[in-house]
Amino acid sequence: MRLRRRYHFHVPLLVYIFITLLIALGAFNSQNNLLFWAFGFCLAILLVSGFISGQMMMGLRVQREHPGSAMVGAPLTIRYRLTNQSRLMPIFAVSLIESDTKPSRDQTAPRATLASKPLAFVVHAGPRQSVRAEAVATPATRGRLALSGIVAETSFPFGIIRKSVLTDDARSVIVRPERLPFLPDSLVRGLGEQVGLSPRRPRSGMGEEFFALREYRPGDAPRDIAWRPSARSGSDSLLVRQHATPSPRRMWVVLRLEPRDEPVSIERSLRLAGEVLRIGHEQGFEVGLSIPATSLDRRPRRGERHLGNLLDDLALVDADVLLESQPFPAVAAAARAVCVVIHAGTAARSFGPAHAIHFSASDPSISEPPSPSVAGSASLLRPSRQRAGRARATS
Repeated sequence: MRLRRRYHFHVPLLVYIFITLLIALGAFNSQNNLLFWAFGFCLAILLVSGFISGQMMMGLRVQREHPGSAMVGAPLTIRYRLTNQSRLMPIFAVSLIESDTKPSRDQTAPRATLASKPLAFVVHAGPRQSVRAEAVATPATRGRLALSGIVAETSFPFGIIRKSVLTDDARSVIVRPERLPFLPDSLVRGLGEQVGLSPRRPRSGMGEEFFALREYRPGDAPRDIAWRPSARSGSDSLLVRQHATPSPRRMWVVLRLEPRDEPVSIERSLRLAGEVLRIGHEQGFEVGLSIPATSLDRRPRRGERHLGNLLDDLALVDADVLLESQPFPAVAAAARAVCVVIHAGTAARSFGPAHAIHFSASDPSISEPPSPSVAGSASLLRPSRQRAGRARATS
């Protein structure tokens, strides 16, 4: 890890030097002993300040913990670990700030920005001691946020000389699109009708639904034996119940972007796609994402990690390199899958299968709060696990 140390000429130091020179000029002109004492005292303070701050920063090491993912408009917490490797000299009053970020190496991804520069402060770190500090910043735009280095600086003990240590610790954070403050009426109505879609044809597996009967095999659990059908069969062999494998429901989210679309509509469509993906995940769907304009196809899967990968894909969409007039992806046209098509511009019903649900980010109703008339439909979009738990409790 590369370290760069330097002293800074700032306003307090320049003012202090100016006053010291005035005292020296007065002492030499008047030959006043008191002024000579004052001049010597000023020089001593300057030397002590430079020595203490210099020695204190020699043993300082700073590391940044990986902040994970972030979201536009949500506080991003960046954690630092400051270590004092000195055996004798403690550390006091150290500020930790992020250095000016460099452009991301991934030129195809948009560059995220922060509303303000993060700042952390460490009051004290004893010899051979490690302390943690946190800085909070709010991302202003989505994309890849490049963190290049950490600047640790201090003006201890007198605030005259400021010294800094720059630690090169390049990392990147993916800033996801901002969440919608509410679910639009059209989104609640459209997705609420699709929650009860019939699943795919069941298969033999470890589910709870009945699938078929078969002959008993050594090792089968006694609770799976169908005693009454075995008695009615008239044979000497026992019959065992087979259970159906739960067939997961699938949801495809297709994002239709065009180079001619307005940047505001593109950003709104990305936010809308993120909300649909979250709703599908909460409902127990295997969610997938397709963006024909960027040649992106993510097969439907289940899990928090997969959902995070899809949201990261939305964060890295570059509106400046979109392909024009791409066809609808064939993999997203499955008859048994919920297909949600989100248009950044005007909704084209011909883009997608007949059972697809279409939303347009340019529709003014997307920006309007939901009306009380859809309160019942909004309850359909609650997590399916919660509904199942309430159903078991009432049965």
